[in-house]
Amino acid sequence: MSGRDLAMRALIVKCVADIAAKAIKDRRSDLADVMANGDRFNVAAPDAPELNLGKVWRTEPKGTAGLTDASAFTVWMQDNYPDRVTWDARITDLGKAIEVLREYAPELVDEVPLVEPWAEAEVLRLTERSREACGPAGETNVPGVAYEPPGPGAVTVKLSDDGPAVIEQLWREGRIDLTTGEVLAITAGESQ
Repeated sequence: MSGRDLAMRALIVKCVADIAAKAIKDRRSDLADVMANGDRFNVAAPDAPELNLGKVWRTEPKGTAGLTDASAFTVWMQDNYPDRVTWDARITDLGKAIEVLREYAPELVDEVPLVEPWAEAEVLRLTERSREACGPAGETNVPGVAYEPPGPGAVTVKLSDDGPAVIEQLWREGRIDLTTGEVLAITAGESQ
């Protein structure tokens, strides 16, 4: 086989791959319109329902909680849960050690509240569970905390072990529309 023949085959396969890539993107988009997060489909061969071609499912992502304003959250925690807030020092003159500054030059130390990491994690877990900003005792409207609902799940397409052979047979029979993925019905006069 010549280099030109191989190049022709490569171009044909590339063209088919490009068409197939666009088709799967379009079919996933179509599926995303009709599937809810967490939906699953097992797909059987059109002429042999007992033969599993594969599965299609849509993931079910979880929402997330995050701090939108750490300062507002820290003030709120300090006002409502002071036992869950520690104080840390901010040094305005890095040339001196914190202990020396506290003893001999307290005017150079800016004490600031810091929410304990475990307390912040607790609030974020409660926020995710309640799907709104939520404090340790169930308070809502906690400043500086927000709940971000989950986005749409991803559509996944997975062939079974038998899927490729069945689809290849349908392709050889001319029963697959490459651009839509539709399995075409056998018309009168055609045999299987």
